[in-house]
Amino acid sequence: MILGPNNATILVTGDITMDELKKKLGKSFKKWKKGTVPSIEFKKPNVKTKNTLYLIDRPESQQSVIIAGHLTEKYGAVSQIALENMVSILGGSFTSRINMNLREDKHWAYGARGFVLNNQQERPFVMYAPVQTDKTAESVLELKKEIEEFITTRPATMGELNKVKTNQILKLPGQWETNDAVSNSVYNLVKYKLADNYYQEYDKNVRNLTLIELNDLSKKVIKPKNVNWFVVGDKLKIINKLKKLGFDDIIEIDADGELVVPGIEKKIKKNKK
Repeated sequence: MILGPNNATILVTGDITMDELKKKLGKSFKKWKKGTVPSIEFKKPNVKTKNTLYLIDRPESQQSVIIAGHLTEKYGAVSQIALENMVSILGGSFTSRINMNLREDKHWAYGARGFVLNNQQERPFVMYAPVQTDKTAESVLELKKEIEEFITTRPATMGELNKVKTNQILKLPGQWETNDAVSNSVYNLVKYKLADNYYQEYDKNVRNLTLIELNDLSKKVIKPKNVNWFVVGDKLKIINKLKKLGFDDIIEIDADGELVVPGIEKKIKKNKK
């Protein structure tokens, strides 16, 4: 048995007291017996590739989809509040650098974004951009530039930080308007082992976040040289430009992740020489 009273957490939100809840739960679960809890070990992922482009050919596709990313720190290893604000500046909001570049400035994409998934273990830092086919390679270059400059020559500014902090603070009053919203926050407390007062202190901690803290975290989280790239698009229209971008490998795969032509990466390496 995997789910039992000795490894389960019950979350309840609503108009009910603890005494009432205990009576109802006791009646409903009085026959629920303990089970054997399996031991699960999470090993650090061994990522063998980097600076690799994986290409899925989709003939006659009207646009290309670019997904790029690498694994970064697991939840709790870095400040989640600093991470949230960093992501908002780089790719998490409409006015983020990635979206303003590819959508508002270049007009190559309807929308582009970046995010870090909230996993308990090592989690993906990801950039995502559907772009017009003839600007696929150029869009890859722009995304590369954005993440490299974010931790080198063009780090986050005080103006950017103040804007995303204000956005986070102003949306707090409406964040727990429903039982479901409250339940989700309690779930986060349990899942990520957050302090019971995490959300009571959230406003203060956002306000106290400094630019130095955010930029220091950015250098720890973002690793441009570790990024792997995935492109779905019309191969005949995009491959020649992609070959000129300096990837160590370009590997064509199908929708299941299997090699379409075994050894294609070796052929491309040879051609590059």
